[in-house]
Amino acid sequence: MEVNNCRNCGAKLKPGQKICVSCGFEPLNGDQYCQQCGLETKKGQKICVNCGFELILALENAPNNVKSKSASQDDDSDILLAILSAFIPIVGLILYIVFKDDKPHKANTIGKGAIIGLIIYSLILLSTY
Repeated sequence: MEVNNCRNCGAKLKPGQKICVSCGFEPLNGDQYCQQCGLETKKGQKICVNCGFELILALENAPNNVKSKSASQDDDSDILLAILSAFIPIVGLILYIVFKDDKPHKANTIGKGAIIGLIIYSLILLSTY
């Protein structure tokens, strides 16, 4: 299938072009423009209302191993931050506040680590009396 326009920025592409020189993305990794005529589209739209071409959705084009690799890397960093938060709960509280709006899953994991750390410290303090 020949792609005429970048789905991310709508720029015209040369035949066989693998990366869009206007935006730097792979031409089909976007959902803002029709790959056939370049008309602006809406997120999740299936068919271009201008040319009737079936739109390729961005998630269909991303290699599965790339998606799962980046997700597993995020999970690994979340766990490490949660462990750090358990040992130093104030760091966990600060990181929770930093991530709560942009990355709520990461913030919740870190927050749980901080709470576990506070519980452990409380139990240690109570057992010394």
